[in-house]
Amino acid sequence: VKEDSRYYKAVNLALVYDWIAPGELFEPERNITEDELIKIMVSALGYDYAAGYMGGFPSGYRTVARRLGLYTEMPAAGEITVGAFYDLAYQALETRIADASYQKLTSENAFEVTYAMSDQSMMEALYEVHAVEGIITALNWTAIYGAETAVDADYFELDGKAYRWHGQENSWLGKHCRAFYKEIDGVKQILTVLEKDNRSLEIKAKDVSG
Repeated sequence: VKEDSRYYKAVNLALVYDWIAPGELFEPERNITEDELIKIMVSALGYDYAAGYMGGFPSGYRTVARRLGLYTEMPAAGEITVGAFYDLAYQALETRIADASYQKLTSENAFEVTYAMSDQSMMEALYEVHAVEGIITALNWTAIYGAETAVDADYFELDGKAYRWHGQENSWLGKHCRAFYKEIDGVKQILTVLEKDNRSLEIKAKDVSG
């Protein structure tokens, strides 16, 4: 890609991080295919070595993507859809990256790299954003288990741990959710909260009276 191209910085960055492979053909106006997106995501997660071992492009990358859980249902090859992109990107962000930090010198004076799945997701490694999931047991001075477990305004408690969250509503109390936070100045600051698999059951007092 020429330096005066508007795509130069993005493409060069992806090349530096080995998310894409060098080549002579560049088609910025062509829609990306499913297989190309899968390769980029698998490469960004650091699993190129595994994909190569399992057959390379495209079958090896599809196999690795499926084993990592990037897709619940692998789509047919073709141009990528917006929905498929969002699904793959979301799953990739929460997938643990490969750890290639363990290296040793072999008898042939060459470096041998041992790969393993790390404890960090891509989201944690790139953005220092963490995901938690559970029941909101206290928020905004109100708590499920009594006043002594209540938390200050602008905070909520998720499975016993407090997080700062501005703009909350009491309707979240008792709900199962998945939250994303970033630690800022020692405080776990909630970025966004997603509701998970909640159902309401209405019971009338006369139905439970003795």
